[in-house]
Amino acid sequence: MGYLNANGNVDGTKAKFLALNPDLKGDPCAEWKEIYDNSFLFILITGVLIGGINGIAVFLFEALAPFGKCMTWPGENLGTF
Repeated sequence: MGYLNANGNVDGTKAKFLALNPDLKGDPCAEWKEIYDNSFLFILITGVLIGGINGIAVFLFEALAPFGKCMTWPGENLGTF
């Protein structure tokens, strides 16, 4: 993480990994960098999904509330609305 903060990228870390393990194939930081670069999108998508599920739940509670009138005493119906 210190290398990223100093240079703005993780390209130099591959050389350090290869020095420790010469048999290393591929870039060990590629997956981390992709997730790091796209973290804002992941947060945004998560927020949209939570908001959508919450909206559906609120809609269902509002739509199903009138059906509860048949299951309560007439004086309790005023509290539903």
